Amino acid sequence: MKGLIYCHRSWKDSAKEWEERRQLCRRASKELGLLHALETEDFATLQRLCLREGYQHVVVPSVMQTPPDVVLWLRQNRIRIHDAMRLLWQAG
Repeated sequence: MKGLIYCHRSWKDSAKEWEERRQLCRRASKELGLLHALETEDFATLQRLCLREGYQHVVVPSVMQTPPDVVLWLRQNRIRIHDAMRLLWQAG
């Protein structure tokens, strides 16, 4: 299954916060069986990979922390969004 990890960078994030979100997404992608998930930080790359390369699964740290325009675009293009925080919380 082809999957992406989308962990956007924000100007107000510290490197430590961003790295924690990345690690969370990596653990979630392993839980989902996306062992070779590509990682991207910017929306343009995410769009290109989904549209041109056919990626249909995207792991985000949390849907609530992901920019609304990104979530809307993913839903409009029928790309499955996996919320890492929720997934790992449910897994225990």
